[in-house]
Amino acid sequence: MSVLESVGKRLDDRGFAELGLNLFLSRMPDKPDNCLALYEYDGGPPMQTLGPIGIALDKVRIQVMGRGARDKYPEVRNRMLAIRLDLASITDEVIEGYRILRASPQGYPTLMGYDENNRFRIVMNLELTAEPTPVLSGFGADPFGISDFGG
Repeated sequence: MSVLESVGKRLDDRGFAELGLNLFLSRMPDKPDNCLALYEYDGGPPMQTLGPIGIALDKVRIQVMGRGARDKYPEVRNRMLAIRLDLASITDEVIEGYRILRASPQGYPTLMGYDENNRFRIVMNLELTAEPTPVLSGFGADPFGISDFGG
């Protein structure tokens, strides 16, 4: 499970939205009108050590996007504010096997504009300090599949 999936699961468990129904990971489908989407994007450089671990902590950034019909602006904005407070309260939690030390809001929920169907979009960004994502098992000596590229 990735940090994005872990945050999605937390929001689902806490009743902000339901994964697959009105909460989506890495995409925002055309329906429903009122929904949330989480996106990962480039974070800060990892915190490194001189010991055998190499990368001690990752800095992962997530964007939370809320979308809604014009008459739902107060509802969606309040939900985004509540999500901001909830995620900012994370301090050294294990969520679905992923250890997140801190979630730091990078600003305030902001109106980003309207989509082609005149639905507003509100976004906010967070930086999460977390243990490095483990490499998936089963890769063996060639974890990136370099030999599959005819090399």
